[in-house]
Amino acid sequence: MAWVRIHDGALTHPKLVGLSDKAFRLWVWGLCYCQMHLTDGVIPAAAVPFPTKTAVVLTLAHLWDAREEGGFVVHDYLDWNDSREVVTKKRTEAKERMANARTRSSSEKFARTSPEVLRRVGVLKEELPNTKDLTKDRAKDSLLDRAITERAGTLLERYDALYSEHRRGARHRARPSLDWQEACDLCRIWPSDARLEKLAVIFLTTDDPWISSTDRSFMLFAKKVTWCDDRLTVWEAQHGVAS
Repeated sequence: MAWVRIHDGALTHPKLVGLSDKAFRLWVWGLCYCQMHLTDGVIPAAAVPFPTKTAVVLTLAHLWDAREEGGFVVHDYLDWNDSREVVTKKRTEAKERMANARTRSSSEKFARTSPEVLRRVGVLKEELPNTKDLTKDRAKDSLLDRAITERAGTLLERYDALYSEHRRGARHRARPSLDWQEACDLCRIWPSDARLEKLAVIFLTTDDPWISSTDRSFMLFAKKVTWCDDRLTVWEAQHGVAS
C-alpha cells in the first residue's frame, strides 16, 4: 500500500482557496490515482472521472499541468510524494525483511526442537540440517526448551487418545503445525502434565453449549484451558484435589 501526502496547510493555500467541491475532489483523486498506479504524477485523460472542464479548472489554478501528448501531470507531484522507483524499492525491502524474519523464526523454532518429537507429531517431513551447519545461537539448546518440546509432543499424543476415548471413538482432526505451537505454549504455562490431561478431559466431556457446538479441536482446547481450570478448581474446592 502506498500513501499520498497532503500538506497540513494545503486547505489554506491560495491555489486551493476558492476551488469548487468538485474541483477539490478531483485534485485529491488525482493524487490518489498517481500513487495507487505509481505514475509519478501523470494522469491519462481517459482516466479522469470528471468532465474535462473540471480538469481545466485545475490547470488554470496551476495544480495540474497539461501534457502535450495528452492528459495531465500533477504540479510538483514528486516534490511531495515518492516516485515509482522509491515505492517499488520500499516494497521489495519490506518483503525481504518479512521473509527473513519468518525464516529466522522458523529456523530458531526447529533448532530448539527435538527432531524425534517433531517427526512424531507430524511437523517434520524431512531430516533437519546438522546442528554444525547452524549458527551458534540457533543450535544452542536449553534444558528447559528441550523438556517443553518433549512434553508438548506427549501432550498432543495424549489429546488424540483422549479425544477418541471420550468422543465415542471419533478421530481428532489434528493440525500439526498449529497445534504444535499451542502445545508448547501450554507446557510453558502449565508445569503439570497430569493437570493438563485433566483439563483436556473436562473440555472433551463438558456440555457447555459453545464448546459442544465446536469440533473440540486442540486449538480450541488451548483457548479454553483457563475456563477448564476454573471448573476443576471449583470441583477440587468442593471434593478435594483429585488424584
